[in-house]
Amino acid sequence: SNWFSARFGSILMYTIGVLIFTFGSFLAGISENFLMIASARFIEGIGEGFIFPIGLALIAQNTPQKKIALAINLYIAIAIGGGLGIGIIVSGFFTQYGTWRSIFYIISISGFFASISCWTLHKKTVNPPKTPFDFFGFFSYATFISSLLIALTLGPLRSTPEGWMQPYIIGLFIIATTSFVLMIYAENKAVNPLFPTVLFKDLLNKFFKL
Repeated sequence: SNWFSARFGSILMYTIGVLIFTFGSFLAGISENFLMIASARFIEGIGEGFIFPIGLALIAQNTPQKKIALAINLYIAIAIGGGLGIGIIVSGFFTQYGTWRSIFYIISISGFFASISCWTLHKKTVNPPKTPFDFFGFFSYATFISSLLIALTLGPLRSTPEGWMQPYIIGLFIIATTSFVLMIYAENKAVNPLFPTVLFKDLLNKFFKL
């Protein structure tokens, strides 16, 4: 998402992210079966994948240096803490006294107006230089995190006959480990890495110094 924002502009991609999330919410509201609502939630996830990181980047670009930490903490607190604290209560109310579909309709309406405000109220931002996309780093990371999460989700379920020893669970862990090693190797060689390994080195140095 940040690569797209560097290419086409932060405000544009943030607005597109809000619109994608809004569209996914509308599809969830009109869903008639599990496959449709699962697909709608998948689309919402794509939109959220643009909203959260680009939102952090916009805060960093438009906030004075001394207030960046406060601004980011407030952003995370409102997005996660406020969203969970208020969202669960409101959605529970509508589900009990109305219909669960109304939750997604409310999100759709508010998302539409939010996308308009994003486009019209934010100041123009300076985008970093255009760089090539790290395809191998992206796909190796996507393979790593997807296989790992699927294994961790399905492993402890009672519906998984042999639990953690199920062959496909073990296979998923092997895929996750292999793709992680490939990702680290590729990121060390990449010109514009998606995950700069120097960040991990700095983190490890600080950890062991403590």
